[in-house]
Amino acid sequence: MFRRRQKILLSLLFIFIFLLLRPANNNKISQKQIIQEIQGQGAVVEENLDQDIVFDEINADSAMREEENVGEEIEKELPFKFLIDEPHFCAKDLLVLNMMPVSVGDAEARARIRRMWGSREVVASTKLRPLFLVGESSDTGQQRRLLEESDEYHDVIQVGFVDSYLNLTLKTLSALHWKHTRCRHVPWLLKSDADVFVSPWSVSEVLQKATEDIVCRVLYARIVCRPHNCKDKRWIIPPELYPHDHYPPYCNGPAYAVSQKFIQKVLPAASAKNPFPMEDAYFTGILVQGTGLRYQDIAKRCQLYHLREPPHDAIASGRMLFVVNPEEKSGRRYTLEDLWKRLKATRISHRG
Repeated sequence: MFRRRQKILLSLLFIFIFLLLRPANNNKISQKQIIQEIQGQGAVVEENLDQDIVFDEINADSAMREEENVGEEIEKELPFKFLIDEPHFCAKDLLVLNMMPVSVGDAEARARIRRMWGSREVVASTKLRPLFLVGESSDTGQQRRLLEESDEYHDVIQVGFVDSYLNLTLKTLSALHWKHTRCRHVPWLLKSDADVFVSPWSVSEVLQKATEDIVCRVLYARIVCRPHNCKDKRWIIPPELYPHDHYPPYCNGPAYAVSQKFIQKVLPAASAKNPFPMEDAYFTGILVQGTGLRYQDIAKRCQLYHLREPPHDAIASGRMLFVVNPEEKSGRRYTLEDLWKRLKATRISHRG
């Protein structure tokens, strides 16, 4: 019995070694094929994206490609109207446009951000300014209040599709399109969720010095969610939509920053007709393959996990850039505003 088990284990070991050492060419697939598999035959794909690239789940660098003339593709009309627009939102000296997808009815989240890094004083100091992106609402009362809010603050963009979790990909697509057509001169787009604490002075400092095109917590070798291995049904990707077992490297969705160069390269290939459910994996992973865009991994500067005590020291020192959903992760022991008050107090004491 022992020898039989030993033979089985040795066989499994040889299979594992064979899979580990097999040539990388077996895993090659073109970016054009990947995008067509996701978007369908009617998708817009650039003609010269047919070079072979390797899905490397360890290395974030993709195969380089030549610079293309993508102006006409980027300028194409988004199939959704901007029901509320602020075409003159971005000042000439703005460094970071912080676009936040948020539901129409979450007025309190927008008010909270305006009291913190969205205040006029902080925006002037950091050159980072929040802009809220919402979808449509069938609630006439909500829509009326949103219009009143927009008239007062002029920091809300509304896109003409239903506001839902499944439309997050369309929201990000709309953000990229809006940034390119209204604020092309702004170097960076920071996409962050409304429950993410942003340390604006530190973020602006990092992006001012960044030489890469994508700044985020990079996720490597993540398994594609299937019905048999996925607890959250919202993340399930059927094989006919994306046949590969692993995603390429991509950004953790709650907060990531991308350059204007990123938008110019990624936006023409993105699909509004067949949006991929995993917006972070799609925009910052799948569509990045073969573009030559580079990542700066800031995993050590993003707090994602449960903390018994608020990370005041890490935020005050500038080490921590983002804290994801601190209220829930702390069991309601502290809030975004608690972190903000401590950061502001630290900055005042240092000036004093």
